[in-house]
Amino acid sequence: MELLYLGGICNPEDLDALIRSDPDFSQAAYNYEYNFISHLLSDGLIAPEHLEILSCVPQPDSGVAMEESILGARCEYVCNKSGGVGQMLRGFCKAFKAVRRWVKRTTGSDRLILTYAVNPLLVVPALAVSAFHRDIRLVTICSEEPRFRDYSYMPRWKARIVKRVNIWLNERMDAYIFLSKYMNETGNRRHKPWVVVESFSDVEGGAKSADTALPAGKATVMYAGGLEEANGIGEFLDSIRFADPGVEYVICGNGRLRDRVQKASEDEPRIRYLGVIPHETVVALERTASILINPRKPDGLLTRYAFPSKTSEYLSNGAAVTLIARLDGIPDEYYAYCDVLESVTAEAIGAQINEILHRPEAARLEQAKRAREFIVREKSSAAQAAKAFRFLQSL
Repeated sequence: MELLYLGGICNPEDLDALIRSDPDFSQAAYNYEYNFISHLLSDGLIAPEHLEILSCVPQPDSGVAMEESILGARCEYVCNKSGGVGQMLRGFCKAFKAVRRWVKRTTGSDRLILTYAVNPLLVVPALAVSAFHRDIRLVTICSEEPRFRDYSYMPRWKARIVKRVNIWLNERMDAYIFLSKYMNETGNRRHKPWVVVESFSDVEGGAKSADTALPAGKATVMYAGGLEEANGIGEFLDSIRFADPGVEYVICGNGRLRDRVQKASEDEPRIRYLGVIPHETVVALERTASILINPRKPDGLLTRYAFPSKTSEYLSNGAAVTLIARLDGIPDEYYAYCDVLESVTAEAIGAQINEILHRPEAARLEQAKRAREFIVREKSSAAQAAKAFRFLQSL
């Protein structure tokens, strides 16, 4: 099978440059994509010569070469920001030519185009070219249901247009890889083939060491991810008033509440904000924490149609207890290995943190080890990549 992948990945050594050029660059999306593609190649599911990557990078001045090899597979980059309409049109033309070259090169072979979400800059050229080649199947990794995405960061008129375009493109796909089973209810109205692959966990990342270790002997609660109101960041910051005096909070990430987090760290010595740091450092730091928390609020509609990737990342660390809110998008099987926040309020968060830390350390470590065994056994990147690839082959 010949596979053309449309997404937003790059070599890991280029990731820091991309994050610096665009603080909104999604590390969660990148981790999903890169772990998937790397396991397709490293596990021998597909040979590098049968995989081609067309990837969007945030800005042309990010320092990333416009063409390179990722684990032996050819990757060509398209810029999607920083140049206005002219830059967008050039990117569209480049993507169109790249898709057309791939179609010509793979004539006579079984072939498939896989895209992460429905980025119009990549998906429209793919749809246009494949319209004349009905043997080509288009599959999307539906990371977010377009109907329920957050478009509040753009003008209302533009949001309406972008939403309709994304919904239309999503409905043109021939099959779906969903992150939640509920996404099939609204995102697959034409009843196309689908499968759920909720995450790709870096189970090997825990062996790496952190450049900046957390304080030895301290009870630490760590959060890594988007600093947004919907993620319960405000309640988490306020919960330090209800946590035991010796408990310290460590926060990594970026988002619209960054300034609030920064100010809280300046006003409260027990809150430590590390900003945006490399993912491998985040994973290593998580192994030195006592509790890993995701206080995302369960009342948001999007929580039903998404899977928070940090759930698998937290559970795979093998050293800290995972504390998460109960979200519809998380399958029930995960909750057997973590503590659950039934109420995302500052007082409830603080009380549950105290309860966990009052348990014997041996009991907490045993829970963390069982959680890691579950992820390695059933939800590792290798297992998930094999599941997704079997689905692609079936098409």
